[in-house]
Amino acid sequence: MLPGFGWLEAALVAAVLAPTDPALGQAVVSDEAVPQRVRQGLNVESGLNDGLVLPVVLVLIAAVAGGGTTAGSWVELVGRQLALGVLIGVGVGALGGLLIRRGLASGRIEGIYAQLGTLGLAVLELAVLALSGASAVGANGFIAAFVAGLAFGAVCGQETAGHLDEYTEDTGRARASRGPARGPG
Repeated sequence: MLPGFGWLEAALVAAVLAPTDPALGQAVVSDEAVPQRVRQGLNVESGLNDGLVLPVVLVLIAAVAGGGTTAGSWVELVGRQLALGVLIGVGVGALGGLLIRRGLASGRIEGIYAQLGTLGLAVLELAVLALSGASAVGANGFIAAFVAGLAFGAVCGQETAGHLDEYTEDTGRARASRGPARGPG
């Protein structure tokens, strides 16, 4: 259907266009009329698309470029991208969740400071530790960051994670209700 494109090139275009932006589905994910299980599934799926499709895109780019590679090198690439990304994500996210839980349990952090600490920790662990750690060993940073968030939530527990999420949700809603940011003037 695409003139001048073979099967590999068409597959590459399809893989590049496959991920979705989770912001586009925000209205559906936050609509109480949609069953909670469906909303949660859509939320997880939209966040995972980018990370899962990256190894496919990399393999297709290499195949289209025509490098002389073997089947073993493909398996190694995909294994390194996925397995190491998951391992790094679990380690970083679990460590972050453990730190927040210990701080809450000992009374060292509470209230709004726990919420702000969670936001700061999310930026540190996802943007810095998971992404850079994964990049350093040749793993998929998107998968590492996504899994770090899942591991953080699992270690914190549903009640703690829900409470700590209040700040970001409230801030996002307040920002959305004010409209676009305006510059000085």
